[in-house]
Amino acid sequence: MKNAWKFALLVGIASLCAGFVYSFLIAGNPYQDPTPELLEKYNRNSETGELLLEIGFGLTVFAIVLFISNRLFQKPQ
Repeated sequence: MKNAWKFALLVGIASLCAGFVYSFLIAGNPYQDPTPELLEKYNRNSETGELLLEIGFGLTVFAIVLFISNRLFQKPQ
């Protein structure tokens, strides 16, 4: 449990990167005058990218809180 913050930070940063890449490459820019099918596809891909970003942000903040709590409540040697 002592190094759990490292794993959470690694997964959080990886999820943030995946969310940025997914939003940029897969979702891309919205179409100017999309058909309903293209609009649905863009919205679905955009929501997936946003979900990855939210998960990554949450895990990164969680890892930082774990790191700080480990430092504050660490037994002096």
